[in-house]
Amino acid sequence: MGKVKKKDKGDTPKKVVYLFGTGASQAEISLYDDTIKILMRNIKDGMLKKIDDDKIEPLYAVKNELSDENADVEQLITLYESTGIYKHNTISKELKKLFWEAIEERMKKLGNRYIPKLLSAIIDMHEIPDVWGGINRSPHIKL
Repeated sequence: MGKVKKKDKGDTPKKVVYLFGTGASQAEISLYDDTIKILMRNIKDGMLKKIDDDKIEPLYAVKNELSDENADVEQLITLYESTGIYKHNTISKELKKLFWEAIEERMKKLGNRYIPKLLSAIIDMHEIPDVWGGINRSPHIKL
């Protein structure tokens, strides 16, 4: 989820990670249906339930962090992704997938009434070729 850039020949590539806040997207969704919530406090409870229901073992290690009332899923993803440790990278990927599924589940309730224009514009603006990082996106969410 980002671009690899080199400063000079021989330098180690740096990964730039783009995470999109839900505040602006929530405002956009609320124009269509204000009962559908995609903010962190609304999403993390569903994520915790799914970790237990689906027995997602790589995420057992982050259940306590997600349970905190001030938990920020995007910050957890960034933290685990930035360590460079294989196990943490696995946790990051699983969190991304679960986070996307939780948002997607809420967006499905809107049906064809909502197309996420803000996210599409940001992706176009940054020309991010593979923003989903291997996550299988649903065909009914158009970007």
